[in-house]
Amino acid sequence: MIPLISYKPTIMKKPQASRILVLAPHPDDEVLGCGGLLRKYSLAGNEIHIVYMTDGSEGRTFGQAREEISKTRKAEAKAGLEALGLGNSSSTWLDFPDGQLSVTEDSVHSVEREIMSFQPELILCTFIHDQHMDHCATTLILAEVLRRNPIQAEILAYEVWSPYPKSAVLDVSEDFECKLQALRCHKSQIQLVDYERLISGLNQYRAMLYNSILRNRAEQRAKIRNTVISEGMLDLISYAEGYIKFNVTTFVQTIDQYSRLMKENVFES
Repeated sequence: MIPLISYKPTIMKKPQASRILVLAPHPDDEVLGCGGLLRKYSLAGNEIHIVYMTDGSEGRTFGQAREEISKTRKAEAKAGLEALGLGNSSSTWLDFPDGQLSVTEDSVHSVEREIMSFQPELILCTFIHDQHMDHCATTLILAEVLRRNPIQAEILAYEVWSPYPKSAVLDVSEDFECKLQALRCHKSQIQLVDYERLISGLNQYRAMLYNSILRNRAEQRAKIRNTVISEGMLDLISYAEGYIKFNVTTFVQTIDQYSRLMKENVFES
């Protein structure tokens, strides 16, 4: 059986972790998927390490060579981290070819080396259902690393392209403008795809889920106390990020199960 992902997610506070490792399939995924959470960690002075899985050379641009695209996107990623307040964070580029990431001994050992060296308490990564082959591959690579090295860490799977059931939602309303500023640093990508609209809509959608949880809680309390609630009594939010929370064991089990089902064409990969 696949461990169930809750259809009744909880409101999440910033997880208590001092060492955070982020696996980003491409430069800009860390901003789109978890930029608000990273902003909170940066303000708290936590240690953050970004691992960029690919060289970004398949990014949408106007007729540049792959090497030039990669160089441009690396500079944009640096500017985006600075906009989030992560200018002092460390980063590693594994430089696997964009669009060709897969589970190999090389990719597994590369991620394993980063994890074992940094010793994270929290790992942020994409999920196997995110609709890009490199995003899916990143999840599978991490699962293989953790199968070989069952460390003590929490996993948060973030979303970029494909909304799917979440187990937790995080209020990023106060961080969202900063997140947009970081996204705007990726000029080569937003000139052809309206990523700002994409992530604004997704984070507003997650905020609706967050606010629904608040309303349900308030209605339950009002029912117990035999009182009436109004919208003005609720601290409704504007933007939220959605995550799936795992420990290492459940993460590996879940990804193994989903991987088998995808190979059987139960899900579209």
